Amino acid sequence: MVEERREEIPLTKLFEAVLPYQSSVYVTVLNIIQCIALAFLINEAREYINKEEFSFAWVLRSLVAFAVIFVIWHRYVHEIQYLWPIGWADTINPFFIGITECVVVFSTNPKTVSLGVFVGGMMSLQFFAALTCMDAFYSRSSKITKKLYQTFYSSYPEFSSHLMNFLENYDRWHMKIFARFCGISLVFLVFIILFLNKSNEIIFPLFYLIELIGGEFLGNFRKVLR
Repeated sequence: MVEERREEIPLTKLFEAVLPYQSSVYVTVLNIIQCIALAFLINEAREYINKEEFSFAWVLRSLVAFAVIFVIWHRYVHEIQYLWPIGWADTINPFFIGITECVVVFSTNPKTVSLGVFVGGMMSLQFFAALTCMDAFYSRSSKITKKLYQTFYSSYPEFSSHLMNFLENYDRWHMKIFARFCGISLVFLVFIILFLNKSNEIIFPLFYLIELIGGEFLGNFRKVLR
């Protein structure tokens, strides 16, 4: 009897079918994590307002926490359009980011939580964001990811090459940005420990707010892609 010959399917073809599913599941998980963080923030704000308390420091911290949730949500939804075969790091990183988001949310009340804890939460968030960008850079640089996009855009090989170069440079750029701001947060933390000052409650949260909103307007994914 003639042995039946099996059809060999290229791995890139397999990933072409899997990637849309991965993207939808990944976005769903991220949406859930961000919804939990947002719910915690709303609950924190409700409890604070019910106590009929108000301070400018609380407003600034809360705005920073909301901006963190909004920016992470917005960036993931946009950048997830160009994925790679998902690994363990891609599963773990969003949860660590979600945990540090909640730390930031739970430290919005300046009367119960010190500014050092708030800044430490932001520093942790920036650290995990840098790790996520580093993972994205190495994932996009892998041979299987490049082969996947070359196969998918086989009719446009030059476009595929430019797209991959752009995505790798984008991830490398943001990895450096988050690492730099993580270092700045570390300096803030040391400054807070050494020099107690009420003005820090205004200066540091305001810095984070400008960093988040300004960075999103100047270097958001869609603008850079265009």
